[in-house]
Amino acid sequence: MDNLKLIKQVVLQKSDLISEACCFTIDSLVGIIWIATPTALYSTSIANHEVEPIGCLHKTDSSRFVTHCDGLAAGSEIISLDSISSLESVCIAVNTGEVILLHTNPFELECVGSCDDGISCMSWSPDQELVLFLTSCNKLILMTVDFDIISEQLACQASFGEAEPINVGWGKKETQFHGSLGKAAAQNKQQVANLTSSLYDDGKPHVSWRGDGQYFACSTVDLNSGRRVVRVWSRDLTLHSTIETLDGIEHAICWRPCGNLIASVQRKPHRHDIVFFERNGLQHGSFILPFAKDEMKVRRLLWNNSSSVLGVWLEPLQPSCHVNHYVQLWTTSNYHWYLKSELRFTEPPEAVADVMWDPVSPLKLHLVTVGGHYVSYDFMWEVTQSEGCSHSNQGSIVLIDGRRLLYTAFRKCIIPPPMCSHELITPAAVAIVSFSPSLDQMLVMSSDGQATLYLLIQDKSGAKDKQDLKSCPKLLNTSKFPSHNSGLVLPRYLAWYQEEHLLGITWDIATQSDHLCQYHITYSKNDNHLLISKKVSFPCERPVIAIHNNATLVAIQLDDGSILRYSEEVGLLPWILKDGTSMQFAECCGHMELTTFNGQDVIVGLSETGKLYVNNIQLASNCSSFFVHDNFLLLTTHWHTCCCISLHQDASELKLLTNDNSGHEKFRNVERGSRIVTAISHDTRVVLQMPRGNLETIHPRALMLSHLRDLLDNMEFREAFVVMRKHRINMNLLYDHNPHLFLDNVAQFVQQLMIVGGLDLFLSELSNQDVTVTMYPGHHGLPHDTNMQQSCNKVDLVCDTILKCLDQSDGCLIPTITALVKKTTPQLETVLAKIKQLQASDGRGAGVDDALKHTLFLVDVNQLYDVALGMYDFDLVLMVAEKSQKDPKEYLPFLNKLRKMDIHYQKYSIDCYLQRYPNALRHLSHYSSDDKFEEALSLIKAHHLYSLGLELYSGQQEPYKAIANAFGSHLVDKKRFKEAVLMFRRAQDLPAALSACEGWGCWQQAFVLSAELHQSEKQRVALAHRMADKLRQQRHHKEAARVLLEYAGDVEEAIVVLVEGGAWADALCMAHQRGRADLILTHIQPAVLEAQQGHMASVDTLETNFNRFLTRLAIVRETRDVNARILADGRVLEEKEDDLFSEASSVAGSMLSSSSAVHSRSTAHSKKNRRKADKKKFSLKEGSPYEEMALVSALADITTTVDNMQSDVGELLTVLVQFSHDQLARQLQQVFTQLLNMVKEQVNTIWLPSLHATQQVPPVTGPWSTVNSIVSAAADSEAKRDELPPVPSIKPVLWRIDFLS
Repeated sequence: MDNLKLIKQVVLQKSDLISEACCFTIDSLVGIIWIATPTALYSTSIANHEVEPIGCLHKTDSSRFVTHCDGLAAGSEIISLDSISSLESVCIAVNTGEVILLHTNPFELECVGSCDDGISCMSWSPDQELVLFLTSCNKLILMTVDFDIISEQLACQASFGEAEPINVGWGKKETQFHGSLGKAAAQNKQQVANLTSSLYDDGKPHVSWRGDGQYFACSTVDLNSGRRVVRVWSRDLTLHSTIETLDGIEHAICWRPCGNLIASVQRKPHRHDIVFFERNGLQHGSFILPFAKDEMKVRRLLWNNSSSVLGVWLEPLQPSCHVNHYVQLWTTSNYHWYLKSELRFTEPPEAVADVMWDPVSPLKLHLVTVGGHYVSYDFMWEVTQSEGCSHSNQGSIVLIDGRRLLYTAFRKCIIPPPMCSHELITPAAVAIVSFSPSLDQMLVMSSDGQATLYLLIQDKSGAKDKQDLKSCPKLLNTSKFPSHNSGLVLPRYLAWYQEEHLLGITWDIATQSDHLCQYHITYSKNDNHLLISKKVSFPCERPVIAIHNNATLVAIQLDDGSILRYSEEVGLLPWILKDGTSMQFAECCGHMELTTFNGQDVIVGLSETGKLYVNNIQLASNCSSFFVHDNFLLLTTHWHTCCCISLHQDASELKLLTNDNSGHEKFRNVERGSRIVTAISHDTRVVLQMPRGNLETIHPRALMLSHLRDLLDNMEFREAFVVMRKHRINMNLLYDHNPHLFLDNVAQFVQQLMIVGGLDLFLSELSNQDVTVTMYPGHHGLPHDTNMQQSCNKVDLVCDTILKCLDQSDGCLIPTITALVKKTTPQLETVLAKIKQLQASDGRGAGVDDALKHTLFLVDVNQLYDVALGMYDFDLVLMVAEKSQKDPKEYLPFLNKLRKMDIHYQKYSIDCYLQRYPNALRHLSHYSSDDKFEEALSLIKAHHLYSLGLELYSGQQEPYKAIANAFGSHLVDKKRFKEAVLMFRRAQDLPAALSACEGWGCWQQAFVLSAELHQSEKQRVALAHRMADKLRQQRHHKEAARVLLEYAGDVEEAIVVLVEGGAWADALCMAHQRGRADLILTHIQPAVLEAQQGHMASVDTLETNFNRFLTRLAIVRETRDVNARILADGRVLEEKEDDLFSEASSVAGSMLSSSSAVHSRSTAHSKKNRRKADKKKFSLKEGSPYEEMALVSALADITTTVDNMQSDVGELLTVLVQFSHDQLARQLQQVFTQLLNMVKEQVNTIWLPSLHATQQVPPVTGPWSTVNSIVSAAADSEAKRDELPPVPSIKPVLWRIDFLS
């Protein structure tokens, strides 16, 4: 869909020194153009535009030249010249056989060789390592760059070449079946046509090299037959093949640099063709030149160095001042050849003398006229289309093909080229196309300067009929464009920025600069008159590269990347940015557009190197195309992705795109080499063109969601639903986009969706997740009321709201059923009740069957059968059972059996069948007989319905006691002794209550029950010892000592218990209070010394483990960071890395991506397996996936232990000093202080601020994600945060004794 756009044109002033130029060459390294006449050589610099005479062939003309060549024969003329960069010289071939080198430093002509037979052609290989000469007697001479002969061959060879195909006799006429003609037909010899050469062949040999220099094609006239023959030779001058001989082949030949085609010319009796051949000699396609068969002749064919454009230089057969010379530029796509540009030149002095492509820039063309004008053209590829974000923009795209303008409105239909919706024929080849600001007209300028105006959009009020509307585009009129100072120069830009004003860029030969010209365009509908006149002109300091306009601004880019702003009053002004600096791209950007970012005018530019700039910020480094859509900047990259950049952000916040962003939803993978053609405004369609030329339409997710946001904001729910259903967008977005708007307009929503039958689909996809956060993050900037979302269930809220609307409408049973079923707790009983109500009013009509079928589509038939059975309505049960796969032999006897039962026992049996045991117990409680109570008690015990049983049998004493006793036994089995004591008291079973108290450890209640049971003293003492043992197990040593002292009178055992619990002060107090000072020496003092040793050992163990875990944690974290940097740089880990890359290196992978341990939940099918998995997760084994978390957890345990030891150590220090063990106390205080300080210092090192952040699972949203994967990832992330131990704190406790320090 691209056209060749002329972005720069330079025409140097004609020099009086040059009269009849014949050829030229360019030294691109120094910027010098060497122009040759038949007998002289001139140079001109592109920079200063001055022409200097350098050398001549004859001494008689040497007065005004720097140097000349002696000894040449009269009539010697230059036939070819080439700039040889390796020799810093210009090689000149003379028709009399001399080869001359012009040395440029200093200027000197040197004859390096001669050929007695004369030279008719000279051709250098593309790498300039070989040079080929053809003599006048058709002899090939191949030489090195130093002019040493490599080989010589005759150009005309009788053999085909070394690539001659092998003929095995298949397919011969003699072997064919000839039917009724018989065998005699096989003997008839086919008449061979007498092939002739073209009458307009120049008779000269021509050579063209392949791009890699391995082969060249030589076109010569066969001396015997007079036919032109093209032969392919290898680099060592070996004949490779002979091109298929065709009638009317002419002299022009050019080998495509990429090597697949050899272009030539064939003149047929009725037309003029460009034909192509393969290297093996077979023809491979052609196209027709747009001229009469005897009107023009092809002077030369020339491919550009990228093989994308074929230049055709044509001359008239009958020279005349009214006939033009042409240079046509052809390109191919989708197996069709397009004439993209046509350059016209009149007869001398503006006729073309020579033309060539630039050896470096693929789309730069150089040309010299006979009169000495040098002209250069810079082209670029661009899609010619209507621009703007209005609804009137039809997405019009025009494809230039000579006089044919292929027009298609992509909003209406997307047609791949070379097809189109409308084909417009212009007076001459199209050069420029411009659209009016209102996009209802199109101005076409042809290569002959004619301007043609077309109507694109017919006003419906002015249209006569539908056929008149369909006839657009419609030709309005044609006018001559204002003439300029030379036929070589025409406007190369036309920006229609106002309804009556055009801006154009034209090269002024006199001032040697570009001029910005303003034209006035007037069209009268009454008399159909079109007039274009030049209004004003402004000179430009540098050549203009690009121009773009919107409704209010016109931006102009110069060739140094600087941007100018056009004003009608002042002219050209610098474009000033917000920071006060002048706008200038870092490099020249041929593609440029004006747009707005966050309301600020910005300029987007794309350079030839693929760098995309937004103002002076580089956004991408490998961009292949871009397009400004309504709310997005679309671009494709060489990573084969399409990116959508929102225009609702500040341009200064844009960052360089990297390949790491490709997983984001704003990126979409596209086919390799795809480029954006257009994106329809106020639509989601983006049209891409593939390298082979076909078109593909995509709907990027970002554009889709933006379009849906606009539709939902305008409450166009039906259109939004249709788009979402077509593109599989989650229907929850209809609500989640703006919940308040949805709820306020739910009646309108229901009304619109009922039209397209989409209410069921919306309700069926409802879920409690917010898809604007989970599935489509970043696309909705609307504030959400999180409190409302957390306080209510979204599914229930939406269903209830829609049900209220449906209740007020008739004929909405199906959506009502869907809403009732979709609720968190499906209201299936209500659904069946509505179906039964419909049955009562309609009988067993189609409506009942449809409602029941729809319900069974949403709900499992067995579940619905159970619900119907639970409603105790056997008619509903039979209705549902008929729609199921159940065997009537199974459910009919069951139903008949139920019908025979008593009503309460019937419901009891149904509830037991449905496992609704509380309801079953309620129905069974209506019976007072003992056998029914035994059945009820069994039901209570089997399903733990004790609380309900106590409530139902509260008025019956004996059943109540039985249930309470059973409940107490159940609570004892569950180790819930406190509640069991209460239940046994209700059942008046005091011994069982006392036993439960012993298991509970509540000694107060136990001795109360003992008194109520009137136990003996011996029983109370035994009870006291049992309770003391229970309290010691629960580490309630002070309470155990109190029980032993008060209820057993055992002082010694009580002191032993206090010493065991470290209650030193209480033990000393009891010993002195009870007069047992001897126990201080026998029990307390030895225990104090033993406790000191135990604390010393504990402190040593804690310190050792703390240091070990801390060292390992540092290694693990360092390994993780190193591996993360390596993965970010894209390097692969090598085996010979340092010790950091040990088994522990797997930790980095576990922290950077989801490890197998994360997914272990899916395999843990039971609680036991889950407990094992959780226990193995925090393994301290080196290299385990969660080693860092395990180390942090272990260090947290040590820190908590040290914090809890402060009080115990303080009490122990006090009693040690009291017993005069100052040295032992000092040792303990010293080592514990050291441990405590070390732990305090390392807390911030262990619990890094980013620890919780690094453990989170990265979001897995995007076009490849599913709802289940997003929810699972969020659950895993939340679980990981819960598993992390909190940061422990060291409480300030006054435990130290200062004089021990």
